[in-house]
Amino acid sequence: MARLPETPAISLREASLGYGPDQIVLSQVNLDLSAGSCLAVLGPSGVGKSTILKTIAGLLPLLAGQISLFGQDVSQVVPEAREAPILFQDLRLFPHLSVFENVAFPLRIRKWPAAQLKTAVEAELDRFGLNAYAHKAPSTLSGGEQQRVALARAIVFRPRILLLDEAFSGLDLELRQRLRQDLKAVQTDLGLTLVFVTHDLTDALYLADQLAILDDGHICSQGSKAEVLEDPAAQAYLRPWQEELRWQEKK
Repeated sequence: MARLPETPAISLREASLGYGPDQIVLSQVNLDLSAGSCLAVLGPSGVGKSTILKTIAGLLPLLAGQISLFGQDVSQVVPEAREAPILFQDLRLFPHLSVFENVAFPLRIRKWPAAQLKTAVEAELDRFGLNAYAHKAPSTLSGGEQQRVALARAIVFRPRILLLDEAFSGLDLELRQRLRQDLKAVQTDLGLTLVFVTHDLTDALYLADQLAILDDGHICSQGSKAEVLEDPAAQAYLRPWQEELRWQEKK
């Protein structure tokens, strides 16, 4: 019996993305991502990387084309019903809430029973080594600890898709490496589909199964890591990074 094709977790077809008919950032975007895989979106600043995330999450309208999540057309679905949260670079933790309440917030707005909520939040705090900080304010934590709080909050309600917008930016190398490992472990454990925007090819190569490089209003290269790294259309963007990686390997 012939095997039926897998329904992509995320599918964009001939999509135009942006802020309105007169502010189209990307056009004719075609993109499929299978469930449980990870896509890294790279490209120069201002090229529209974050626009893809915001459109998937529903924070920006789809201007033309089609968008579906797990086979469902979501072009008219509100963000909270898509359950595809974005972890932004600035984290957006609530300063007036404790670490516990920050992580609990998505469950409270979904009206989870108190006992179930407590168990779920404590499990995420334990996953990220944050139990000792449960009753502290986020401002008292280090940058890496705040990152882990934000990640715990993003996954506590078990979304099928997680979107990350330069989530590791501004962290030193040791913290970046720790968070890469945390995120990879979370993805494997929960079967999350990840899309993340980054300027760092090292992050992309560590985490992603697929790469997409944006330039001049469209995707200029996409596919597996091996395919994109060898794609002539990607070399103008990748060459400086590849030279840096080769230099690091020789040290």
